[in-house]
Amino acid sequence: MASQQTGPLRLYSTKLVYTGVVKNVTISLDDHLLEKGREFARSQGKSFNELVRELLRTTVEDRNVQLEETWAYADKLSLRLNAPMPSREERNARR
Repeated sequence: MASQQTGPLRLYSTKLVYTGVVKNVTISLDDHLLEKGREFARSQGKSFNELVRELLRTTVEDRNVQLEETWAYADKLSLRLNAPMPSREERNARR
């Protein structure tokens, strides 16, 4: 949020850019965590809303990337859940 000093009156403006429908949500935070979050957001030059959106987006996207990488690795090793277990002979065969 940017502010402009105009005498005793201070004007605030907020620039938001959304590409779709945005929903408002309510979360419960203890006072200490809320204040620390606001301080951190300010130190990063962001609003608290921007900070929460960014943290949630990166957490969710990073988790999806990790899951995709895990499944790709499992595919590479042929370790899918429905794959048959090797026989005792296959497990103990010397290569």
